[in-house]
Amino acid sequence: MLRNYITFVFRNLKRNLGYLSINLLGLALGIATVLLIALYVQHELSYDQYHEKKDRIYRMVSYSGFAEKSWGGYVSGDPIPEMRASYTDVEDAAKYMTCGSDNVTLGNTRYEDISMLCGESNLFNIFSFDVIAGDRNAMLDAPNTVVITRSLSERLFGNENPIGKTIPIHFGYSAEDATEFEITGYMEDVPTNSHFRFDLMISYESLRSTTRCMDCGQVMYAMLHEGANPDSVASRALTHVQEIDGRNYVEDLQLEPLTDVYFSDIVASPQGDMRYVMIMAAIAGLILLIGCANYMNLATARFSQRSKEIGVRKVLGAHRFELMKQFYLETIILTLLSLPLAIVLLAVGIPYFNTVANTDVAIQWFGDLTLYMSILGLLVVIGIIAGSYPALFLSSFKPSEVIKGTLKPSLSAAGIRKGLVVFQFMIALVMIVVTGVIMQQLFYLQDKNLGFDTDQVVVATMGDPSFMNQYTAVQQEFQKIASIKHVSAASGVPMRRGGAHFIHQVDDRQIEFVTPTIDHETIHALDIPLLAGRNISETISKGRREALMTLTGVTELGLETPDEVIGQTIGMYEIVGVVEDFHIKPLHEEIQPVILSQNNWGQANSFIIKIEGGTIRDTFDDLQAAWDDLGTNGPLEITFVEDQINQIYEKEQNTAKIIGFFAFMSIFVGCLGLFGLATFMTERRIKEIGIRKVLGASVGNILALLSKDFGKLVLLASLIAAPIAYIIANKWLANFSYRIDIGASIFLISGLVVLLIALFSTGIRSLQAAIKNPADTLRS
Repeated sequence: MLRNYITFVFRNLKRNLGYLSINLLGLALGIATVLLIALYVQHELSYDQYHEKKDRIYRMVSYSGFAEKSWGGYVSGDPIPEMRASYTDVEDAAKYMTCGSDNVTLGNTRYEDISMLCGESNLFNIFSFDVIAGDRNAMLDAPNTVVITRSLSERLFGNENPIGKTIPIHFGYSAEDATEFEITGYMEDVPTNSHFRFDLMISYESLRSTTRCMDCGQVMYAMLHEGANPDSVASRALTHVQEIDGRNYVEDLQLEPLTDVYFSDIVASPQGDMRYVMIMAAIAGLILLIGCANYMNLATARFSQRSKEIGVRKVLGAHRFELMKQFYLETIILTLLSLPLAIVLLAVGIPYFNTVANTDVAIQWFGDLTLYMSILGLLVVIGIIAGSYPALFLSSFKPSEVIKGTLKPSLSAAGIRKGLVVFQFMIALVMIVVTGVIMQQLFYLQDKNLGFDTDQVVVATMGDPSFMNQYTAVQQEFQKIASIKHVSAASGVPMRRGGAHFIHQVDDRQIEFVTPTIDHETIHALDIPLLAGRNISETISKGRREALMTLTGVTELGLETPDEVIGQTIGMYEIVGVVEDFHIKPLHEEIQPVILSQNNWGQANSFIIKIEGGTIRDTFDDLQAAWDDLGTNGPLEITFVEDQINQIYEKEQNTAKIIGFFAFMSIFVGCLGLFGLATFMTERRIKEIGIRKVLGASVGNILALLSKDFGKLVLLASLIAAPIAYIIANKWLANFSYRIDIGASIFLISGLVVLLIALFSTGIRSLQAAIKNPADTLRS
């Protein structure tokens, strides 16, 4: 019986190649999209899941700070030795420090893109990193030892065994200070689904011979025994840390489960966002439903072609259940046929998706049983959802009505088809409107006056820390370049998160100031207007720290005019001038009061440079030449301030691209369905069209007749989509303190675009029918 069903299904599909093509493409796009998003969601949820002891591993996080406290992933005070030695409920504990992308030199080659950590051997007991060679329990116990990954080893040594070789590593001081490190460990690359990654890890003991702070920025982990209480461990560790660093600095300490780190509110690198994952999963579900709705619409629209077949089969004794099985089988077979095309589309789409979403999704075709089970489950789900309504609808025909030719499509069936069309375009319209709002907000962020100049302003960061104490010499050399107007040594660039803060108490209120350090050139380089007082001095005065305050700071202090704050001492800062407000933080946040303090540390590692005249390329070359002439041993990284600001909103830009892409997919799949529906509806009304033309109807009249019903459905979808899209877009905009107002234009434009696309897709078939000779249609 099954063989007969399958044979009949293939015969039926062969007779309707147009129907087959539309459904294959629609289902393939839907399956490819769902699989792509499923791979992304699976990748995001798999972070740190590969560690064998993941359920017993915790990251230590602390609530600490001087004037302002916040939760962070760094812990000072180093309770790790005490935890290993005397905590009976702790199996192991370890720490590492981020050493950044420091220079690794080998011969005459300098590598500037290597991620380096300073860590302990215990990390390899806690985490399940794949060690190829070396004693994982002791390979970082000695000073000047290093573990490297396979990819780095291949870059440095080709296919040679790296164990026992040495590489000169320096921390950016000078070539003479480079230290020979022995490679004592060799491991596979850290999986991309890890919340921390590295290319090489040098032994923590190696830091003792350097000037680096060994109690700054440490990331700590503890692996507990089965059944241990993490809160009890954290409480004892807090006591130990407070004994070292003082209760005023560290207020609280907690153990955060390893499997929660990637999606934690406490910053990790890389950092995940569960809301984003949920949005992607919802999009996958909606596009799957759109593909299924397409199939249902096309299958039920063909009822006139299938009715006689069903009537004859029922007269010959076929029961409704048998007919339902046939229609379900037809759906599953069609879904299976669309799978190869879906896989091709998936393979083509993954590189683009990885670029846009800034992720590393990949398909493991061999050995991944979960993938095949997921595909099989997806096919079954599609078969059940897409085949349910056609099976129930088509199998319900009464054979007497079919044979007599009195069968008419029910109003409920027509209503369901219209409802499915409305649903498809409603989803597409919601995604289009949300994408449009995101793009409008991004344009607003780019065009908004930030209170400082970004045009031809660059940041030059020194890659040789030995010049931090000699920054004035570098500044003077840069200032000699003819196309450079201002060179400022400052602690940071506006619009960056983080930075130093200062809390000032006024009566019963606390005012939080952001406190970057500047020099006398900063407000000129950024063109920040001086409202009162004077600029800070070029020379540094001992015992004083001159500073500028922004206008918001004056208002927060309760003063009426900027002149009133001149000469006051706020904390350690002597206010000598007041400047106009500017955005020192991203536009997600309100403008904050700022104290721009004089750099009296005698150190700086970056410059804000205003370029005026000459070409940008020539100026960059001149800066590099001046840097090289100083005899430096490290790169000079030059970036535009505008580019750094745009990077802040990279996540929003990626969101707009992804949602926009899937909105296009939704419209495309929906229009495929409309094209198929228009084809079948036109075929059913072909004699009516011929009669109308004989009676004098023009081509325009025929087009309007055939397209108006679809146009009404798209307009209805627009009305339903508008409030849904508004709620979603408004909720997203709530993340910004400075935001656009959602106007009616975005809804009107989106609706009009979708309407025109829908009318075009249906108009092709309608036009073919309208220009056909009525004599041919009436004779057929």
